[in-house]
Amino acid sequence: MGLNSLPVAFGPEVAKWITVATIDVTQIAVAAYLAVGRHETTYAAVLTALILPQVSSINLTLETAICRTHQAGPATLLQV
Repeated sequence: MGLNSLPVAFGPEVAKWITVATIDVTQIAVAAYLAVGRHETTYAAVLTALILPQVSSINLTLETAICRTHQAGPATLLQV
């Protein structure tokens, strides 16, 4: 028994990329479904336009989050 979350199972570096990849792949799959399956190209284009800045800025976001976590320390994260 025990906690078996992504960071525990794979470590924080791999876990953050698994999480980001899962979100991005799901969003891209929905945009593709809208374009191909439902022939809603306008909605697919809008969704893709919203996804692209997110994908391009994810590296900066993850690095900022990791730096803040390391600066705060694990004890600070457990305080409520």
